[in-house]
Amino acid sequence: GKISREEIARMCVAALESPYACDKTFEVKSVVPFSEPFTVDPENPPPEKDYDIYFKNLKEGITGKEALQQNPIPV
Repeated sequence: GKISREEIARMCVAALESPYACDKTFEVKSVVPFSEPFTVDPENPPPEKDYDIYFKNLKEGITGKEALQQNPIPV
């Protein structure tokens, strides 16, 4: 994938330490197009992210199971 294992590990640790991520489900996606190589300049790496900013915006009760439920809509 386009997201390094190291960054995924950082997100996992941040999620374990954050009260905002407790009982929440989230997905991680890259914004780098698949046709473009992902590169990081070792001389100028990106700053560390504060994942709590993202965890605070996660909504309660969204599990992904909603898409699997195929209840017909009454007409």
